[in-house]
Amino acid sequence: MTTSRPLPSAGLNRRRFLGGLAGLGAGAYLLSACSSGGSGPASSTPGAEGGLTLPDFAPPRDLAGATVSDVPGVLPAYEQFPLPPFKSVAQPPGRGGTVTSLHPLFTAPPDDLQGSEVFQAFQRGLNVTLEPTYTPIGSYENKLATVLAGGSIPDITWVNTETVPAAVSYFQQGAFADLSDVLGGDGVSAYPNLAQLPSYAWRNCAVEGVLYGVPRGIPLLNNSVALYRADWAAALGFPEPPADAAEYLELMTAFSKGSPRGSGQSWGAAVLDAGFVRQMFRVPNEWRLEEDGTLTHYVESDEYRAALEFHIEEFKAGVYHPDATIGGDTYTRAIDLLQSGQTGFYAGSLNAQFALRRPGTLAGDPGSDVQPLTPPGHDGGDPLTYEQRGYYGMAAISAEAAKDDERLHELLGVIDYWSAPFGSEEYVLVNYGLEGRQVTFEDSGQLVPVPPDQAPTEAPVPYLTQVRETLFYFPGAQADARLAQGAMETVVRSSAPNPVTGLISDTAIRQGAALGQLNNDYETGIVTGQRSLDELEEWRDRWRSGGGDAMRREFQDALERLDS
Repeated sequence: MTTSRPLPSAGLNRRRFLGGLAGLGAGAYLLSACSSGGSGPASSTPGAEGGLTLPDFAPPRDLAGATVSDVPGVLPAYEQFPLPPFKSVAQPPGRGGTVTSLHPLFTAPPDDLQGSEVFQAFQRGLNVTLEPTYTPIGSYENKLATVLAGGSIPDITWVNTETVPAAVSYFQQGAFADLSDVLGGDGVSAYPNLAQLPSYAWRNCAVEGVLYGVPRGIPLLNNSVALYRADWAAALGFPEPPADAAEYLELMTAFSKGSPRGSGQSWGAAVLDAGFVRQMFRVPNEWRLEEDGTLTHYVESDEYRAALEFHIEEFKAGVYHPDATIGGDTYTRAIDLLQSGQTGFYAGSLNAQFALRRPGTLAGDPGSDVQPLTPPGHDGGDPLTYEQRGYYGMAAISAEAAKDDERLHELLGVIDYWSAPFGSEEYVLVNYGLEGRQVTFEDSGQLVPVPPDQAPTEAPVPYLTQVRETLFYFPGAQADARLAQGAMETVVRSSAPNPVTGLISDTAIRQGAALGQLNNDYETGIVTGQRSLDELEEWRDRWRSGGGDAMRREFQDALERLDS
């Protein structure tokens, strides 16, 4: 069969092989580049991108019910779904052959792919026979290492340097194709859906200035918006969100001691909310670049000491649930306590806050009023909110498959279909399923997922580059899209990146996990009173001698190279 779409004008002219990090182990540490830039156009710039020309950004369609923020980096909000959905892929990208792929699993494995009408519809849309391999996320690193060691790399592989840090070496050894030339600039125009992915996600997924995959975008600031019980606050005499650290402590203490439920014990928070408090006290986002070009780690900063002192006050005031410091599945426990009406505060990932946590709490504790809460500056000024990766893994194409330009074009077309934009037929299929089976539409212009206990049990489209987390749309709670967007606008305005993002430190690769555990142990011990705040200097010395100073030198050397 012939290719159904014209080939892009820019072929894959070269394969970069950088070397130097072969054989990285499970403790590898890569900080992917972050920037305050929004989802709009971006050009080739020096710095962590290493001169990379980012794919040209194509704005999404102007849809009814859409609100596009003028604040860079803020996701669009949608309050209705266009009916009928439009087609985002004019012709099937495949040539009728087989495409192999490797995906993470976050739930039980699918029972019967061939019996799944959703999966069959997906294959027809692609015009390929898809042969996916699934691996639970907890064992994905070992599976990927085994696959690569065996030399038989799937055509398309989901790779995440955060959960699989050894992937840095796989990129640099040439296992996956360098897509910088074929997708950079207007090259991405051959793949219209990919052109709508946020520019920050492309920028941040680059490894040493090279694009090795198509990112699965998520919010750039993903952990700066909490939820809190505004109804509890109002009942306790706090009609407005806290404006500084003192008001925040007063509110959280009242949640624990003011009986906002009327009967039954309640608490402020389920876990030690270190990230939220650090942002209140403007603690550096991992590192801070000083005016003289040197780096200061957050543990060394005066701001962090102040945040620690505040944390100690919170703990002594009884803000935290008694299980706040025990091990186990703290994530699930924190959600259960919020949604059952036992805690009044929860900090988590942005989309999940509105898609899952807010409606879960409203259902679990009827009559509750759950609102977003952004970090106030501890002194009433602005906080320092943290820009993060802005993507969760990427779809990488094997270097072997990419040797054939037509095959490369076909595989990029397949990923383009997987990345279908909001409002399209393909978006519905890859994110929800089939109309009448997993989803229905109301005449008013709303997409309605069929309840799980009423929908057929069948394999969905595998997890890869679906764009559902690059926008705000919440079926059944449409107005929450603007609520989420407004909260994101607030935190983006006071945000800062980590200055060493995109840089690799050999010491961090070897010692990063151990130093992270050291920091966690000291922090928990000091906050809970098992250690004294006087031990902070001892902690800092141990961090420096245990690899912190070496990391600083290596990152500073890398910054100097980028500036030269």
